[in-house]
Amino acid sequence: MNNDPFHSAILSSGPEESSFDLRQAWNVIREKAWLMVLLGLVGAFGGLYYLRSVPSFYLSQAVVQVDPQVKGAGFQDDAAADDMDSYLATMKSRSFLLHAVESNDLVSDPDFMPPSLDGKPHSVEEAANMLASVSEMEVRHGTRFLEIGVRHKNPAVAQKLANLLATELMKQDIRQRAASSQMVIEFLLQKEEELKDQLQKSEEKAEDYVESHNAISLKERQDTVVLNLKSETGELMGARADRMRLEADDEAVKKFAGQPDVLLKISSVAENSLIYTSRQQIEDIKSKIVTMKLRYTEKHPKMIQARSELAEAEAALSRNLTLVPDLIHSAYESALVKEAKFEAAQKEREKMAMDLNKQAIEYNPLSRNVEKNQALYDSIIKRLGEAEVAKGIEVSPVHIFEAALFPTQPLKPNIAEIMAVAIGGGLGLAVATAFGLNALDSSLKTVEQAEQVTSLPVAAAIPRANRRSAKNGSILDREPDSPVAESFRSLRAFLYLAGRRKGNKTVLFTSAVPGEGKTFCAINCAVSLAQQGLRTILIDADLRAPMVGTILMPEENPPGITDWLEGKTDIKGAIYISQIDNLSVIAGGEIASNPAELLASPAFGELIAELALSFDCIVIDSAPVLPVSDTLLLVEHAQSVCLVTQAGKTPRSSILRASKMLAEAGAKPAGLLLNQLVPRPGLGQYPYGRKYGSRGNYVPRYGSPRALPLPEPANGAGPMNGASNGNGVGRG
Repeated sequence: MNNDPFHSAILSSGPEESSFDLRQAWNVIREKAWLMVLLGLVGAFGGLYYLRSVPSFYLSQAVVQVDPQVKGAGFQDDAAADDMDSYLATMKSRSFLLHAVESNDLVSDPDFMPPSLDGKPHSVEEAANMLASVSEMEVRHGTRFLEIGVRHKNPAVAQKLANLLATELMKQDIRQRAASSQMVIEFLLQKEEELKDQLQKSEEKAEDYVESHNAISLKERQDTVVLNLKSETGELMGARADRMRLEADDEAVKKFAGQPDVLLKISSVAENSLIYTSRQQIEDIKSKIVTMKLRYTEKHPKMIQARSELAEAEAALSRNLTLVPDLIHSAYESALVKEAKFEAAQKEREKMAMDLNKQAIEYNPLSRNVEKNQALYDSIIKRLGEAEVAKGIEVSPVHIFEAALFPTQPLKPNIAEIMAVAIGGGLGLAVATAFGLNALDSSLKTVEQAEQVTSLPVAAAIPRANRRSAKNGSILDREPDSPVAESFRSLRAFLYLAGRRKGNKTVLFTSAVPGEGKTFCAINCAVSLAQQGLRTILIDADLRAPMVGTILMPEENPPGITDWLEGKTDIKGAIYISQIDNLSVIAGGEIASNPAELLASPAFGELIAELALSFDCIVIDSAPVLPVSDTLLLVEHAQSVCLVTQAGKTPRSSILRASKMLAEAGAKPAGLLLNQLVPRPGLGQYPYGRKYGSRGNYVPRYGSPRALPLPEPANGAGPMNGASNGNGVGRG
């Protein structure tokens, strides 16, 4: 059991996908850009085909304005909306369309009504249906404009019909108004006779009442009494307010008699002319004294005189305060008399008003009835005159605001819109197809994806090579400056570092399924190791379909590992010294009937052990893991296992299954080889090209066939299988 934690992780972990982000989406779009271009062109051609097959329709539009029929304060927005809806309903009505067809003889217009296939003439109903199908009317929101549009294949017919419908609406409105005017005149004449009789009767009743109650000037008398009553009421209120104020002041003066400071705060006392004059005189003297203090002392004659004048003024104020109570009481009594006088006059005036109101209660209904009948009669006479005048000069509120113009561009089909939809639909289908194919594709396309899914490091990403170069075998020998050759040098560095840490010498190449390019990778890996100066031998252990000998050896069906394991040849006869320095090859040999048994024999392990004494590196090309069990029998002889997978082809389930089987067999996979990777920057790949630095001219080193340098064994026996230590003869 292998206790390596790296292999335990392979056995226990399943696929671990990274979340789908914008970068991954962009990568999918870039990878399927050809599909998007293709479907975009398909959509564009489909749109062009549709445009050629669908007929063109032209739209001509006339605009009709409807003036408000109710002007001034009576015009309301709701009424305006009702008017516009009425006109719109009129134009869509069957009677309007039939009248428009008949009055303009549209049935016989070949541009509007093409001749029928059976040769029968069209009916007015058919023409009306045709007119309704090609016309469209609507009210412009928030305005009094009615838009009348006509769609037709012929732009001239569209213009003609739009103007025809607008004109017909004006004529229809005038006809309706003329008929309405005649009905109004007849109605007004009838009402005029009725109101004339009612007015005459109401006037007779009013005159009889005036004569019987002597109420000729009743209205004027009422107005006079009301005016006098208002004036006397105002005077009464004023007298009452004065009386109440004087009453309060009279009580306060009596209460605070002998207290000058309190008396001076009472309004009637303070406003008394004697008190006001005395206080003003005192204030003037005090101001004079303040000014004199700035110039004179207290003992100056002028200061003494001023002090004397101030004392006299204050004494006069005290004397006047003793007289004020009597004056205020007299004013209070006068206010009482005045208030009583106004109250008596007001009561008399109210009685007169009540008497007049009693008469008006009976007379006013008669008077109002006369006024009402007179107003109705006058309005009927006025309206009748207006109707008679307007009867012959009826004016419609409908007029053409914008006449229909000749349309130069078709309304349908909309070329830009259709092409945008067609191309957009093609691109949308392409995007959906690209992501659908990406979701269904379970292969590994990038280095990052391979490492995330398998938890194995990617030893190298091998770019896609052309078929001819891959068939010839060694890319490093024939195209040393190519990105493919550089990727194998990266693989060599990977194996070198791993070998330096762990003492690896034997590298086994395998794949999950056939056709992954494992033989191609094994050959070029061996060549890269040999070019490094390491003595390398390449063994074709795929005994069911050996290809190494076919690619690298000039001889057909050369002896190989099968012949040696079956004892048909010695080791010298199986080893081929190639023309590449430091590289030897053991082909697969004849197709064996029991390859698994041969590989499982101890002889194969002994062969690897003996070759390890003579070579620095041993590269083994083995069979795929999933179809056969041959490789699982060989992993115990290899220190490193490279699992080759073809980018964008091999299902990840096969790769994971092969990794698990290798781990269970005790292998130590060095990592994945992502073969035939299309180098695209930005897709998680790291391509190499000649633009990075310069490698100069590479000249391959070819050597002549020479003997395999086999060292002396430690026990003193001869070389392996009796081979000499000199230049033996190889099968090259």
